[in-house]
Amino acid sequence: MKQKLIGSFLIIGIGLLVYGASLSNGMISWDDGILIRQNEYIRAISWINLKTIFTSFVDPELYIPLTFVSYQINYLFGGTAPFGYHLGNVLLHLLNAMLVWKIAEHILKRKWTSYLVALLFLMHPINAEAIGWAAARKDVLAGAFALGSILFFLSRYNKTSALLFLCALLSKPTVVFLPFLLLALDWRQWKNVIPHFFFIALPIGVIAYIGKMQLAWSIPIWERVLLAMRSFTFSLSQVFIPNTFSITHPYGSQMTFFSPDILLSLIVVIVVGTFFAALRNSESIRISGLWFIAFLLPALIAFIHIEPGTIYLPYDRYLYLPAIGLYMLTAISLERLAVNMKGKWQMAIPALSIILCIGLGMKAHAQSLHWYDSETIFKHSLSIYPGDIRMERDLQAYYIVESRRAEERDDPVAAEQFLLRAQEQDPNAFLVYNQLGILYTNQRLYGQALEQFEKAVEIQPTFAPAQENVERLRALIK
Repeated sequence: MKQKLIGSFLIIGIGLLVYGASLSNGMISWDDGILIRQNEYIRAISWINLKTIFTSFVDPELYIPLTFVSYQINYLFGGTAPFGYHLGNVLLHLLNAMLVWKIAEHILKRKWTSYLVALLFLMHPINAEAIGWAAARKDVLAGAFALGSILFFLSRYNKTSALLFLCALLSKPTVVFLPFLLLALDWRQWKNVIPHFFFIALPIGVIAYIGKMQLAWSIPIWERVLLAMRSFTFSLSQVFIPNTFSITHPYGSQMTFFSPDILLSLIVVIVVGTFFAALRNSESIRISGLWFIAFLLPALIAFIHIEPGTIYLPYDRYLYLPAIGLYMLTAISLERLAVNMKGKWQMAIPALSIILCIGLGMKAHAQSLHWYDSETIFKHSLSIYPGDIRMERDLQAYYIVESRRAEERDDPVAAEQFLLRAQEQDPNAFLVYNQLGILYTNQRLYGQALEQFEKAVEIQPTFAPAQENVERLRALIK
C-alpha cells in the first residue's frame, strides 16, 4: 500500500513538472475558436444546449457531445479563460497514467515493469499535443473513459465497463475498435463483449465517421492502402524516434508503390507482422501489438486530413492511446534484457530506463512550450516542415486577425507589428500588404499606405481590392 501511494505521488509530481508549464498556454486559432471561444453551446448547462450537442455535429467533423459537456463545466467556473481548460487536460492525463499503471499490472503481472509503462506514457513527448492544446480535450477525455473501461473489464465489472466505453465513444469515436482488444484480453467473455460492446460501438461509429469517411475516400483505394502503410510506419517512428513533433505532418512525396518510403513502409509492415507472428504465444507481446493496432486503426482508415494537393500523416494526438501498446512492448523488452544479464550488468537496465524517462520528460516539457500560442506552434511546425502551405496560410491568417483585434483596441502600434511580422514571414503575402495599407490609411499616413497598396498590386495584379485602394488613395492625395 505504501509503495502504491509513493508511486501515485511520483506520477503526479513528475507529470506536473513535465506539463505544468502548459497551464500558462493560451488558445490556438486551430479549433479552439469554433469549439470553445465562439461556441455558444458551452456557455450554459441547459436543456437546449445539451439537446443540441447530443443531436447534432457541433464539431463539424466529429460527434463528441461529452467533450462539450466537459467544456460546459470549464465555462461554468472560468468562462473562456485558457487556464481551466489546460488544467483539465493535465489532470486527465495524470489520471490516465494511473489507469495505465493498473492495467499494465493486470496484463504484465510485473510490478516495476508496469510502473515503467505508466512512466513512459506519462512522459512521452508524443502526448504534448493532446495535453497542451485545449481543443484536444477529446483525446485525453476519451482516453480516460476507454482506459477505465478496460480496467473494469479486467476486473469483471462488465456493465460498468460497457458504460465507460459508451462515454469514451461520446467523447471521441476513435475508440470504436476497443471491443476487439477486450476479446484479446479475455476471449472467454465473448458472450458479454459481442452483444453489449459491439452493439454500443456500431451505431455511434457509423454516425461519427460520416464526415471523416467522405474525406478519406476522396482518394483512390490503392492510394489509401499505400497511405495506411506509410502512416503505420510513421506512427512507429514517432514513438521510437521522438524527434519530429508538429501540429501537422505533410506527406510531400509522390504516392507511388515504388517510391522509397512506400517500399520501406512495406518492408517494415512485413517485419513487424513476422515478429508478432513468431511471438504470438507470448500473451503480453500479442496484447501489446493488438493494443497498438486497435486504437491506431481509425487513423489508418479515415482520420487523414487531405488538403488540395497535400496529404497529411496522422497527427501526434492520434497516438495518445495506441502508443501505450508500444510502451508495454518496450518495458517487456527491457525486463527480458535485465533477466538475461548477469552480475553488475543487470543494474544497467534500470539505469537505462531512468535515463530514457528523463530524456523523454525533458523533450515533452520542451514540446509543451511550443503550444504557448498560435504563433509559437505555427512557427515551430514550419521549422520542422519548411514550406508547408497550410501552416504558412494559417500563420498569415493569425497575424491578420490579431492585427485587426489590436486595431479594435485602439492599439495601432501592435496592429502594425503583427502585419510587419507577417510580411517578414512571407514577403509575397499580398493580403498583408493590403491590410497594412488600410491600417496606414486609417492613421492618415497616406504615402506609406500607397506604397503598401502598390506592392500588393505588384505581387497580385488581379487583386481588385488593392487596385481600388490604389486608385482611391491617388485621387485623395491629388
